[in-house]
Parts: sequence; structure tokens; C-alpha cells
Amino acid sequence: MNKKIINLENTKIQYLILALIMLLATGLRLYKMGTWSLWIEELHTLRHTNAINSLADILGNLRAIYFIMNKLAFLLLGESEWTARILPVFFGILAIPLIYWIAKRIFGLSIAILAIFLLAISPWHLYWSQNARFYTFFLLVFSISYIMYYLGIEKNRFVYIAISILTLILAVMTHLIGGLLVPVFILYYLLLKILPFEKPPGLKLSNLLPFIILPILGYVALESLRIFVLDAIPLYENFYTRFISTTRIFVGYQNPLIMLTSVVYYLGTPVTLSALFGSLFLLYQKDRAGLFLSVGAFLPLLIFMLVSPFVSVVNRYVFMTLPFWIILAAFGIQSVYRTRNPLLWILYLFGLFILLIRDPLSRDLVYYLRLEQYLPLYVILVAVILTIVILWLILRINSAAHNRWNTLLIVFILFILFIHPILLNTLYYEYQHGHRDNFKAATTLITANKYEGDRVVAAIPAMAAYYLEGETEGVRDFDANVEPQSEQRIWLIKDYGFDQQMGNNFADWLDQYCTMKGNWDNFTGGNNWKMRVYLCEA
Repeated sequence: MNKKIINLENTKIQYLILALIMLLATGLRLYKMGTWSLWIEELHTLRHTNAINSLADILGNLRAIYFIMNKLAFLLLGESEWTARILPVFFGILAIPLIYWIAKRIFGLSIAILAIFLLAISPWHLYWSQNARFYTFFLLVFSISYIMYYLGIEKNRFVYIAISILTLILAVMTHLIGGLLVPVFILYYLLLKILPFEKPPGLKLSNLLPFIILPILGYVALESLRIFVLDAIPLYENFYTRFISTTRIFVGYQNPLIMLTSVVYYLGTPVTLSALFGSLFLLYQKDRAGLFLSVGAFLPLLIFMLVSPFVSVVNRYVFMTLPFWIILAAFGIQSVYRTRNPLLWILYLFGLFILLIRDPLSRDLVYYLRLEQYLPLYVILVAVILTIVILWLILRINSAAHNRWNTLLIVFILFILFIHPILLNTLYYEYQHGHRDNFKAATTLITANKYEGDRVVAAIPAMAAYYLEGETEGVRDFDANVEPQSEQRIWLIKDYGFDQQMGNNFADWLDQYCTMKGNWDNFTGGNNWKMRVYLCEA
């Protein structure tokens, strides 16, 4: 194509590409946003939001900043599944230009375009953008604090350090794991000191000390406020109760391998492998930005893997590192494309082959194809078109001559890189009810068939009660040995949590007294998450 017609060095063309990717991200995040049922974490958001009615409520909530914004959204738009998720969508879309700016500033235009496209179609980012939780806002402020600290060290300008401190405070006020920024900054500082990297002008203790001193002062001030003003329990006691003491029963339920594989599942195996290659390429080149991104991507995951045998942790605790993985992945793809070493190609393709064989996506696809619930063919067509377009952009920007095999291999890699999240997103939209239990369908069925005096029993009674707008019993209060009583009907909302809490003899009791009235099982991540409604009668 004539270079005079399309010139990617033209700023207007770059902004047009950014706008188109943002439009794609917006469409994906708005599609079916209000369709999914709430889940218990989203119900917590509604509860915390509605609990904010005074200054005391704000001061008493460590994560009030997001709930205040959510309160304003409810006042303007009303309360529903759709409005509860509008802020996550908004902040999820804002991440696109932010990551574009970060990636372009550090690695250039081609990396930036590939990175934001991967972010736009990322199943993990899409899921939390459609979730009535604070994680997309948390990712945003976490990323800003992160890049500002890097620029502060690189440029030796305290204004960047000050912005990093302010956004770090916002991150901690959104979720306490924002405090992970402090050990990440410390480790990066120490690694630059001891490793044979070129030293940036801002590598001074004065640029690191605020991140050590201010958290200590902030903690003392917060503890004083809680103890002497709000008459609340100390923060350390609250932390111990919530994250250690009450989770000891989960020791062994999660372990480092489960934590790792669950994060890799949501990152996507092609992105994970590409990020590892990108990190290795950058570290081999002694690139400070590569070291910084690698520490940001890997250290939080490593920390939670190490503590997982003792504390119940979940993959969303490292969701805020997603942009760093994606930028590293984009660089990894570019580096593999440019390399002349056939051994690196072989290692990459072999690793990709092994990961795809073990990928839970394969089991999900087999499950739905076996049920003759064929995946829409348009996903293949879209992936092919996107592969061609992105390949053309990369070849256009990187004008160095390459042989035919390199071009064919990069086409294949890009195809896998794009088709993988597209297939995951197709399952998410069309078959897996947004990775949520379908409480709306279950409670709608019960409402349509429920008699006066019928009881409803659920593993999460608050969820059932929200949609039924009435009293619901918990599984812990239900005794299958004496239920049901004469002429009494009981509705059971039987999900994964229900099975966990019932005794070994429950299956026999279920067969004797109950009839299944609805089935919304959800096969996700290689596992069948049961969601069924039973009517039980004596």
C-alpha cells in the first residue's frame, strides 16, 4: 500500500488506531453487561455502597473511595446490575490509553498498539470490567503509581515521585494489597544497585525513603483514628481476623500451583509464554524498563504463591499486574519475530504447544462441542482478519527484511495469540453466563412456582434473598435428617458451595425427596460448576 495513503508515523493515524481499539474495548465491555446475575462479591459492593450515609461511615470504611463514587452513580442512574457495573467499565476503558502511553513511551509504537489490543480483548480485564467491584479502578491507580515511580527514578524528578505517592495512597484506599507497591519499589531499587545495569540519575535513597516512611506514618495515623476516634478494633487485629485466623480452615484448599495455574488461565497461555520471553529478552539486554516490568509482573504473584498454603488467596489479588504482563508479552512477540536464532523459535513453539495441550480452554471447547453447542464460526473469521491487520501493522512499522519462514511463523503465533482470548470471550458471553452462577434464572423459576409457606434453602442465602426479595435459609441451618416435614415444600438452590457444606448422606436424601426443576451448570476452566434447583417434598 502506498505510504502516502497510510503513514503510521502520522499522529492522527495513531490516534485513530487508539480510538478504534478503545471503541472495540467499549463494545466488548458493554455487551451483555446487565445480563449477568450478581455474585456474592458484587452483593458486597451494593451493601458497602448503601451503607455510606455519613462522614462517620466514610471514615470507618478503609475502602470508602470507590464506594463513594458508586454511591454517586446510584444516585444518578438508580441501582441495578447494569448501573453497578458502569464504573468498572469506565475505568476499564480508561486503562487502554494509559497503557498505550506507558508502552509507547518505553518501547515504541508497535509495542503500544499490540499491547492495548491484547488488553482490549483480554478475558481477565473484560471480566473485571463487567464486575461490580473496584478492581479496574485499582488497576488504573496501581499502574499510574508504578509508572510514575519508574519515571521518577529515570528522570530524577520528584514531581513523578509525588504523583506516585498520591496514587499509591489511592491504591491502598481501594484495596490493602496496593501496599505491595512498596516491596516492589524496594526490590527494584535494590536490584538496580547490585545488578550490572546502567544506573539511572534518580537512583537515590531520597527517592525511595518516602515510600518507606509515609506508609509507617500513615499506618500510625490510621490506627490512632480507628482506636481513639472511631472506637474500632486495631487495624492489625482486623487484618489478622479477616485474612489469617478465619482462613485457617482453607489451609491446603489452595496452594502455590493452584494460584499459579489460575492466574495463567486468566492471563491466557499465549500471553503468559510471550511475557516470559519478553522478560528474558529485556533482562538479557540489561534493559531497566524490562527489569521494572518483570518485577511488577512476577513479584506480587510470587508473594501470593508463597503465602497460599497459610492464607486463602485468589487470583484477583494479582489482577492489577495484568498490564505489565501484556506489555512484556507484546515485546516478547516482537523479539521472537526479529530474532535470527532458530533455537528460540523452537523453544517458543514447543512451549506454546505444551501449554495449549494443558490449557483448560481445550476442555471447555470439547465439553460444549460434545453437547453440539457449536461455537459461532464468526470467531474464526474475526481472528483471521485481526491477525492479518496486526501483522500488516507490525511489518509496516518494522521495515527490516525477513525471510518467508519468519513471516509464516509470526502469522501463526499472532493467530494463536488472538484466537485464544476470542474463544474464551465467546464462551464467556454465549455459554458460561459471564462466569457467574445464574441466580436470576434460578430464582425466577422459584418465584413462578413457589407456594405460600414454601421454604428456600441456599448455600449463599443473601444472594437468593436479593432476587427473591424475601427470607432464605442457609445450608448450615438445614438438617436433611428431619426435612422435609409433612406437607411442606422446600426449594434447594444447589451450587458448588451447597455440596461443600452438606454431609455424605445428602445425595441419597436428595434422590428420595427431591426433583430437579432447573439446571444451569456452568463448565468453566475445565470444571463443571453446578447450579441447579430442586423441589423437595415429603
